[in-house]
Amino acid sequence: MEEFDIEIKNNDAFFIGYTHNIHNIHSDKSHLFKTLRIIRVMKGKVIWKVGEASFELSKNDIILFDNICERRIARVIEPPFEYDLIAFPMSFNNEFISLFYKANKKYPLNEKIAGYLDDLIYEIKNSHENSYLCTKQLLNLILINISRISGENTASDISPNMSIIDTVLYIHENFSENLTVSSLAKKYSYSPEHFSRLFKKVVGISIKKYITGVRMENVILFLENDASNVLDIALKCGFSSSSGFYKAFKAYSKKTPLRYKNRGNHS
Repeated sequence: MEEFDIEIKNNDAFFIGYTHNIHNIHSDKSHLFKTLRIIRVMKGKVIWKVGEASFELSKNDIILFDNICERRIARVIEPPFEYDLIAFPMSFNNEFISLFYKANKKYPLNEKIAGYLDDLIYEIKNSHENSYLCTKQLLNLILINISRISGENTASDISPNMSIIDTVLYIHENFSENLTVSSLAKKYSYSPEHFSRLFKKVVGISIKKYITGVRMENVILFLENDASNVLDIALKCGFSSSSGFYKAFKAYSKKTPLRYKNRGNHS
């Protein structure tokens, strides 16, 4: 579930979100979100693990997070660790989106990018009738300038195959459907075996495990916010049997669905 301090919509659809976060301790659990994210470090120092890579981040660093690699703050070196988080959907039409899928995700903050980030956050916090257009333009300027300091063509050093990026987006948008390795591989003219190997190489986990994780995140969201019973929610999120759902839920969360349901009822 993705929540932000402030968000802006375009025609009732989520466009951009902003949150200011503070961490004093590390995280034991990795997280994965369907939005792309820009992180600007304001204070402190941490080791942030992204997939199999680790990045040391401190004040005036920027890191770009994609929507296919799990990540967590593995170690807080200098607390408190404070950062600004800006999130937006993969559907944002920008030629610099490929920056988020490069192996190198960390960049230094320069004066120009800092200014655009300040302006973007101000626009988000003080939304008005033209906020969508203003934030879109500022986001473009930020990504253009990050691409310049990267010193590389945005099409180079892209870690995943674009078909895997498309697959990830498709899974997030169609998690309630009957998704199989064969059907997903067929979309890109791959054999199921080759596609499975490629997906695991890029994302770090198997397609089946990724699909289950996306479904579970949505199950938890519905449990906390929907009045439907647990099995109806499971079916709504793509699980075809109660036994398979409960087994998967226990393995994923180490809790029972009712724990989340009761928490939602008392919030």
